[in-house]
Amino acid sequence: MAASRFSSRGDANPAGASTTYREISAILGKYVTVILVHSTLKSALEMRSIAPQGFSRVDAPVVIEHAMVGLRLFCDPKELPALMLELADYCTRIS
Repeated sequence: MAASRFSSRGDANPAGASTTYREISAILGKYVTVILVHSTLKSALEMRSIAPQGFSRVDAPVVIEHAMVGLRLFCDPKELPALMLELADYCTRIS
């Protein structure tokens, strides 16, 4: 697991964000900036018509798949495999 390069930036989850949102946000925050975490998740959730407050574990694999499109562009290429493995592990644990 990669050490967070962004740990000092704080956490800016939307008000009332679900546990799933917060968990995935924490994973992504190890690899990209908080602004990218939330903009990518927002876009992926909007594609599925899901609010951060209603984001459930059932929705996680599809939302993660959509989010990865943008994350691949911004994640350090050396860290991308670790990010993908961590997200795959998350999806396995919740299913």
